[in-house]
Amino acid sequence: MPRKNSATWQRNPASADVVFFATADEIDKARQHALTWVNAQADRDGGESQEKMLPTPVSLTGNRPATGYLCASEFTLPAIVSARNFITRNAAPIEVEETDLDTFLRNRGLQEIND
Repeated sequence: MPRKNSATWQRNPASADVVFFATADEIDKARQHALTWVNAQADRDGGESQEKMLPTPVSLTGNRPATGYLCASEFTLPAIVSARNFITRNAAPIEVEETDLDTFLRNRGLQEIND
């Protein structure tokens, strides 16, 4: 499959870029919920770990301490709906925004922390 940034890459029409975000003070609870949702998906083998959930630290300056953590990826539209329903049903402290990472960071005034 071509890489997303290659000239031959084409978006699946039934998918969208999405960012899942949690504040640093809620990250442990958010990761627990994220892992529960990920492991409940039919195509998952349960091999994920909580540490892999929302793995990208962000802050206003790009330096620690992190003020939030996120996961940015392309998800199918049904998966996005499923995640949103799970988050609402379980009052998970996770925001879901259908946008690309650069736009999300710019709109929030955030920068990735690169250690």
